[in-house]
Amino acid sequence: MPRVLTALATSVDGFIAGRNDSAAQPLGEGGSRLFDWYFDGGTRSRFYDNFSMSAPSARFFDEYATRIGAVITGRRTYDIVDGWGGRVPCRACHSSSSPTANPVVHLRHRRHRECGREGQGRSR
Repeated sequence: MPRVLTALATSVDGFIAGRNDSAAQPLGEGGSRLFDWYFDGGTRSRFYDNFSMSAPSARFFDEYATRIGAVITGRRTYDIVDGWGGRVPCRACHSSSSPTANPVVHLRHRRHRECGREGQGRSR
């Protein structure tokens, strides 16, 4: 049976961003503090170029990143990051033969226009 694992930094109230999130400020006002641990050390991630964590965090994070089978995102995140321009930012999610080796599942309440960029999945 397949396992579902999640990797998500969230606040106690269940949000993953601060107030007033936007394309210019994707994590909103004060939302970056949920993700400070990605940047508080001297060991770079093998899969995210801008992450520099403590050595134990980097080992855990990078091992975990190799286990990604799909990326599941909600409407708000997907819209704010503009579908990551058709390419999920984690190198562990890609292979040399495909820009989106792992599927991106985009959840929303209403039907959405088909994604126009090659390699992006369809809204479900």
